[in-house]
Amino acid sequence: MSGAEWGKIITAFFACAYRPSLIGLPTEMFAFHFPFFKILLISISSSISSSIVSVYLSKELIMLYEYVIRKLFPNGPKKKRMTRMNRFLIRAKRYFGIIGVSAISPLVLSIPFGTFIAIRFFGYKNRVKTIVLMSISAVLWTVILYFIYNKFHTYFINYFK
Repeated sequence: MSGAEWGKIITAFFACAYRPSLIGLPTEMFAFHFPFFKILLISISSSISSSIVSVYLSKELIMLYEYVIRKLFPNGPKKKRMTRMNRFLIRAKRYFGIIGVSAISPLVLSIPFGTFIAIRFFGYKNRVKTIVLMSISAVLWTVILYFIYNKFHTYFINYFK
């Protein structure tokens, strides 16, 4: 393999680690023209590694956030606003639990942000469950979206010309 090929693989790896549905998969399919098994291998490895890194980084970010809030607001934090995204996340947490948050994360949110939300909502003690569910969800969405993108290839290819 040449250096250019490794550059494409690394680019696709980081794109799938962040946002597999909107950035990673179209990049792998239409820009780099990777075959199905290479796409699947890159997506699986990037989603698993992104989930693992995000779980351990989220613990530190949550601790840092709580420390900063305690220092800035010694009497307690300000009242939180209910935005549309907050309502959506709370509804997903309440109705679907950790499985629902993991299922929508690769498609709607990103893997790191979805992992952060899952750790924040369900605690650090569920980190292994979060990693497994987030990875399974990312792989399933990769396979589903691959066949959707492949079916409508002529429609999507116009955006990459």
